[in-house]
Amino acid sequence: MAKQVQSWERQKGESAKAYYRFKVFLELPPDKRTLEKALEEINKNQQDSGSPKEVSLSSIKTMSTKWSWIERAALYDSNLIVQEMEENDKEFKRTNKNFIKVFKESLDFADDLLRQLMANVNDNALSTRINMFNTLMNVLDTLYRNYRLACGRSTQIRETTVDASVEADVDIVGEENIHELTQDDLELILSANDDAEDFTDNL
Repeated sequence: MAKQVQSWERQKGESAKAYYRFKVFLELPPDKRTLEKALEEINKNQQDSGSPKEVSLSSIKTMSTKWSWIERAALYDSNLIVQEMEENDKEFKRTNKNFIKVFKESLDFADDLLRQLMANVNDNALSTRINMFNTLMNVLDTLYRNYRLACGRSTQIRETTVDASVEADVDIVGEENIHELTQDDLELILSANDDAEDFTDNL
């Protein structure tokens, strides 16, 4: 199967001279690509090659119309944009794949720390554990949101509410424990200190 000729390549029936002049036009920066500027470059090249004959603007206009310079240049620019987008997409996917791995490993590590904290393997004081738990949950929330984002999912986890009411004439088991806490106990829980520095250094 014959290779398809791209619009910015030399076309069937296009002379070497015509294609050379089109290439001069094509290689100009898009914001400065005009027939007048192309003519200036072509005549400059003519002089540099030792030819005293200058090309006229009318000749360039005729040639550009015949061989659709403007349309071909526009297709060329569009193709460059598509190529750049494809390269950026490939690079993003390569980088994002690494981020997904890092976030997943970080989540596993944080999950292990949470299990240790819940088991209180280091025999930390209650206030220290509360502060450490709060810090760890914030870390987990950030990691999970970044992990979801890297996987192409929304970082917003929708909440579902259910309207319902329960009527009961019995006491809730365990409710009495809340009322048995002393004022000192409540202040201890609410006044989490800064003893989590060693914990956060391990994150």
